[in-house]
Amino acid sequence: MSSVSRSAADPLARIALGTRLTVGAALPLLGGLALWALKPLDTSVVEPAPQGEEGPAVDVLAEGIDPAVFDARLWNPAAGAAVASAEVAPTLAAAPLRLQLVGVIEENGQLVAALYDPDKDELRLVRDGMSIGQERVTGITLAGVTLTDALGTRELKLRKEKE
Repeated sequence: MSSVSRSAADPLARIALGTRLTVGAALPLLGGLALWALKPLDTSVVEPAPQGEEGPAVDVLAEGIDPAVFDARLWNPAAGAAVASAEVAPTLAAAPLRLQLVGVIEENGQLVAALYDPDKDELRLVRDGMSIGQERVTGITLAGVTLTDALGTRELKLRKEKE
């Protein structure tokens, strides 16, 4: 124990006093709120209002909303109902792919062509009858590849290297 007495302006004494006052005021308030929350609800029965001759012909909610409006099939139209559809505009044929014939090999008795697509930077191995985009491979020989699309037929030939 210290023999030094505390002054009236001691900050620790002020904090302790403030804490006691806060807890002393909060505990009765929390107790009252707990009693209010646990109080039983009023369970009296409300009788429906009698409807006389002037009652509504259509069952209408208390706020004045007609429940029949919710019977409409918004997402699934009724069978046989005309549904408006967007007209599909005819598309123009896309420009042919910029393919380069890299080589032709024979694999299991069938010719396979290696075509390079510089736009996608990929090498594609194709056989006769396969499609690349809108083009179809209609013929492969050791000298070149024939491609057919809506615009016509074109042939890619191997270049002979100069020795």
